[in-house]
Amino acid sequence: MAVKRKNKHNLKVICALVLMIIFVHKSTNKNLHNHRHRDESDHGSWDDTVRELFPYEHEEEQEAALIIRAFNHMNDFENNKIRNEVTKQIRLRPKKKPQEIDFKRLENYGLEGDELIPEPLPPLTGCPQSGVVLMDEDKGELGSMMTQYATVYGVARMDSRYAFVPSKTCRLMRSLFPDLSLYPFHNVQKCNLTFRETDIDRYERTKKSGKKKYFETINFRFKRDANRAQFYHKLRPELLKEFSVRFGRKTRHSEYIENIKKENPNTKVVGIYLDMEDFESLKKVSSKEKFDFVERAIQYFMDKYTETVFLTRCTSVLTCKVDLIPRIKNYEYSRQPSIVHVGDGETWNYLDDLILMTMVDHLILLRSQISWWMAYLNPNKEVAVIPASYGSMYGNMKSLHLDWVALEV
Repeated sequence: MAVKRKNKHNLKVICALVLMIIFVHKSTNKNLHNHRHRDESDHGSWDDTVRELFPYEHEEEQEAALIIRAFNHMNDFENNKIRNEVTKQIRLRPKKKPQEIDFKRLENYGLEGDELIPEPLPPLTGCPQSGVVLMDEDKGELGSMMTQYATVYGVARMDSRYAFVPSKTCRLMRSLFPDLSLYPFHNVQKCNLTFRETDIDRYERTKKSGKKKYFETINFRFKRDANRAQFYHKLRPELLKEFSVRFGRKTRHSEYIENIKKENPNTKVVGIYLDMEDFESLKKVSSKEKFDFVERAIQYFMDKYTETVFLTRCTSVLTCKVDLIPRIKNYEYSRQPSIVHVGDGETWNYLDDLILMTMVDHLILLRSQISWWMAYLNPNKEVAVIPASYGSMYGNMKSLHLDWVALEV
């Protein structure tokens, strides 16, 4: 039995030594051109040797961790001493001096601590001399286009890159939001730029790979991706301007709210925006026998305020008026709510819905992308009640610590 234990221990020692020999051989080959004529007497102390073996680069640290892990399986005094020495030397690696960039401080909007925002790049003249980012051609609805634009805008500002929008998409978006600042792609089409298709996760991995100079030369085209607000949230004041609309477009929407508040200025106007596709999908995942999220959200605001008026808009007007509103009105509330469907007999589109919902006091929303932007661009506090359900809206609310309310589905 004692022989078996000794053989097992010897096998562990041999495995650790093999790992050490492989690593030493690899490290020696890397630095051979700097040490070709080095004499054995020049190796110095054990500490010097460890410093030579571990030049504090990412790959070497990973390999060192493998060796230390192997030593962790052995308990004799000498191997513990070696493990402690190696660990000590890795901890003593020199700190890299941070790059000196001229930054300005911006008050944070939900993120912990102040965020450092690089100064905007000067206007582009000629072809760009470093890597740029390009928003992919987005054929989705308005909320999706706004999400992709904001992501590219945020990445470009934080990484000091020029950013571009496909010319057709740029024309469409500028007809809605005339203050958009990103360049249309036709401005640099003659530069024959080649792009690497990416999503936000792959972009971040490439950025953190340690090859900074190489990373700065790559042109990235961002394909349609999930709404990850942490990549643009620190730039929210700038996005409020980017997504502003002409004052004339707001006239009839503001009149709705002004007329409601004429009799009682303390009345709280709550917008209800329902994407019917989201509505049906949430019904399927609801843990309740009857899906009553909207009705409970209405009751939440009636409990909070004495005077409330609810303005409804839906992606399907017919379904909304024939099915949804009668169902909402027939719910057992503490008092009968005032529910009004807006836009009857008028021409409305997604932009009209967005404008109206950014002007109300509070919102009841599901989880579509346009719903996110209605709440995110609304300047009021505690603006939205949303479903506590898997999706980017609920995830963004949690990660950004927004003071919204999430109700169980």
